Amino acid sequence: MKQTIRNKVNDILAESRIENFTLFYSSLLDQLYVLYILIISGALLLVAHLSIWPILVLLLYIIIAYLFGAYRNHSIAVTATQLIVINGRTPFTNLERFELSEIISVRIGKNLHPILDRLFIIPSNVYIQILFKDNKTETFYTNIDFANEAKPGELTLEDFVSILSQKNLDAQILEEEEWYD
Repeated sequence: MKQTIRNKVNDILAESRIENFTLFYSSLLDQLYVLYILIISGALLLVAHLSIWPILVLLLYIIIAYLFGAYRNHSIAVTATQLIVINGRTPFTNLERFELSEIISVRIGKNLHPILDRLFIIPSNVYIQILFKDNKTETFYTNIDFANEAKPGELTLEDFVSILSQKNLDAQILEEEEWYD
């Protein structure tokens, strides 16, 4: 039975015995759909030339594109006391927990020049930057949507900020001029 990535993220949380959380799911599927169309189109064009090298280069590109997108794609869960960052994509499956009491602020923005994202079609260029009381900073990339991009019923980055604000954390979506350059 094929396991969806949403189920895999939930399974990772269950295996870690994390309950009563709000999950902000980061989808890679929509971007992969575009990639699949390009792959099929490119493969048909390359097969017409009957050369193996362009096909091998295309396969290498597909593998690198997947690895790049999978590595930078994180879902977020928030519990009463923790912010949890989950990557459910093979081979980068992991979970990191951060105590809310140790977090000073959370900033959300976009890279202004996501060259690698454009090269590999997978735009995981939304970043979530967490600043801790010990001056440590962690930055994660995600495909969680902004409200104007979200599907109906889907939790958004604005919802994420709202939940953190309700927990008395300084959380905000940065203005465009403050985004990473």
